[in-house]
Amino acid sequence: MKIGIVCGIHEDIENLEKAIFGIEERECDTIICLGDMVGFTEPYYGHEDTRDVNAVITLVKEKCQYVVIGNHDIVPARVTPKQTPFVYPQNWYDLSFDERKECSKEKVWVCEDDLPVDLSEESVNYLRSLPEYQVIETAEMNILISHYAFPNLIGDDVESDPIVNNGKAHLDFIRKHDCQLGIFNHDLQSGVRFFTGDSASERGFGMHNLPSLSLAMNGVWVANGTESNGFMILDTAKNTVEVISLGSTPYTVQTSQ
Repeated sequence: MKIGIVCGIHEDIENLEKAIFGIEERECDTIICLGDMVGFTEPYYGHEDTRDVNAVITLVKEKCQYVVIGNHDIVPARVTPKQTPFVYPQNWYDLSFDERKECSKEKVWVCEDDLPVDLSEESVNYLRSLPEYQVIETAEMNILISHYAFPNLIGDDVESDPIVNNGKAHLDFIRKHDCQLGIFNHDLQSGVRFFTGDSASERGFGMHNLPSLSLAMNGVWVANGTESNGFMILDTAKNTVEVISLGSTPYTVQTSQ
């Protein structure tokens, strides 16, 4: 199976359209989205004038067969995640940003720096319908997709790093779900990172062989941010992943004078 992968969109409709076009041009069998359709934080992105969150969600809904929710998506949709170390109180979204920070001891991203979004009712309902992880069955392997890695699949934890020890905890999680490959995206990077439990390696753009039959993989962002952006093509028959550049110049963080 040939699978197109988009990650870290952050309201960047223009680059999402380019990524979907590139995936369809390569005749993929299916497309997956690993969350964070929402979320534009100044001054870390270069597409403020073209950001369109409802257009992004509409396109993802139309083109992506498998989609999971990300940490930036949960806030405007008022979703409280379950697969995370923090136990959310029932009145979480009745609290102010400051109260949420205090309640969580500042251990949870409350996304207070994101620019406001005007989500349509249809967009809100779609985000609320999304799972925190999904299993995709192919002839060659089963794949578990999530926004981040176990035990923090949603990516809301400020302090802990779920991919320490070369991703062993996440690999155990995907094995429990009878999967051989886990794909996630939360950390910003120019390329892809592989975690085998024994080692971790980072690769840039281009074609790469999957280094193991039991593997976790962290992908590249679509959004025009501070790292080079792109999308990925996973070929389960050839056991390869191709990381393809979208060609945006990485955005330089603007600082006040």
